[in-house]
Amino acid sequence: MKFFKIIGFVVAGMISTVAFGQEYSEMPVPVQQKMNENKAQGLDIYQGIDAHFEVKLINLESAQAPMLTQQLNADQHVNSASLSPDMKTLTLVTEAPFTIEQVKEYVKMTQAEIADFTITYEVSE
Repeated sequence: MKFFKIIGFVVAGMISTVAFGQEYSEMPVPVQQKMNENKAQGLDIYQGIDAHFEVKLINLESAQAPMLTQQLNADQHVNSASLSPDMKTLTLVTEAPFTIEQVKEYVKMTQAEIADFTITYEVSE
């Protein structure tokens, strides 16, 4: 039984690292400080922190591009969403902890696929 609890904690740790894309220790110092302040004040640790996504797309059809950005921009947790002119890079600024899984749900509405992505975090202005 103890073995399964340990496995559960390890898996949960791996999932949280993948879902949020960047470990706490790798985040910029101002983000770590803001998270620590939020925790000390009893707030959501991600309050006042933005996530910046660079998502490389393949097979996004030009007819689907406006729908994708419109739906993302309509999401209350998305501050901005835009596509590069060649429609191969989706750039998002969101409230943290918006995750890549949520981005994938929007991309699934099109025929595009995510080839690669990066997520960075910064303190909201």
